[in-house]
Amino acid sequence: MQKLRAVYIFFIIIGFFSNLFKSLMAPFWVVYFHSIGLNFEQISLLVVINHIVTIIFEIPTGAIADLFGRKHSVVISLFIAAFSSIGIYCSESFVILLALHGLSGLGSTFSSGAFESWFADSLLGIKKDIDFTKYWGHFTGFGYLGAALGMVGGSIFVHYKILKTLWLIEGLGIFSLCIYVFFLGREPEFLENTAEKVTVSLYLNKIKKGVSHLFKSKLLKITCIGSLLFFFSSGIISLIWQPYFKSVNINLEYFGIISAITLAVGVLFPHFAEKIKTTCGGNINTLTLVSAICSIFIFLMFVFAKFSFVPYVIYTGVYTLHTPIFMAYFNTHIPSSERATIISTYNLLISVITISCTFIFGISANRISLNAPLLLATGVLIISTIVFNLAKDYENVGK
Repeated sequence: MQKLRAVYIFFIIIGFFSNLFKSLMAPFWVVYFHSIGLNFEQISLLVVINHIVTIIFEIPTGAIADLFGRKHSVVISLFIAAFSSIGIYCSESFVILLALHGLSGLGSTFSSGAFESWFADSLLGIKKDIDFTKYWGHFTGFGYLGAALGMVGGSIFVHYKILKTLWLIEGLGIFSLCIYVFFLGREPEFLENTAEKVTVSLYLNKIKKGVSHLFKSKLLKITCIGSLLFFFSSGIISLIWQPYFKSVNINLEYFGIISAITLAVGVLFPHFAEKIKTTCGGNINTLTLVSAICSIFIFLMFVFAKFSFVPYVIYTGVYTLHTPIFMAYFNTHIPSSERATIISTYNLLISVITISCTFIFGISANRISLNAPLLLATGVLIISTIVFNLAKDYENVGK
């Protein structure tokens, strides 16, 4: 039990401090890049290159983690993250920033899946019948706590006119964590090399198979389209809120506090997902209502600009209901034998949607105004509401 506690604390420390350091700049990064002379199209390209690299290397780096060990994969991820943050601090060149964001995307793929697998296998190596729900819940809670403290800490630094230096603090903090993991991390002894040889053909076949299953049912197809539209809108909001708040004279030092509040609300709302679904009369009704309410509060951000942080916080809470409701419904309509492939394909489509909305945000915000993408996000959510409502017809006939 003593060994289990020590291993668990080791992972808690990684999760807590990783989220803390990575959240320091999270409420300010769009504003920061705009302040050093990048326009919104250039900022959107930084996000796009990050996502493109992530899509390309997600599967290959997963195989690397299986071949060479989860610990080494996580160490590489932390080192790249630290190098990227310090590099951003040292340079304001758009070309270099673009390269660093691509590198950051590559770094994230080394820990994607590898860290969770390392955590799970390390606990299983000590106790086979461990209650993962309890341990994972505590681990997630400490991660959220770290993120909240990082956001508030970022606001304190900004209050004292320290913005750019947050990149350096973030980079040095993550590098310290990298050293900690390298020297104290232990790979579970029972793991065997089970990596599947990754090829372009295998990757494309997985996507093809997933897409064919994803769109086989009209009901599944319509609900997926509604969900992808929902994420298109939320992608725009995730990019616009910082420059929009700044444009309506909300003090920059409050951004971290606002982010911490939205995080707390985002943790709270999903706990009521099941009760809300029952009250609304099912998954599709709830998804329809969530999209409709989100569109209203985004529009209220436009109407009450000076107090837009209030509808934004409420929007964030309602938004967090979408995933638990949708994924619960989604998983009841896909075969277990193809579940991993279909969900991976759905996640891939979300990445494509994120790239698309990022491009559109950059162009519309830069060439028209910040109101343009905000109103576009409202309009897309209205369409998402209509699409989810159409799904009811297919649900009733069981297609």
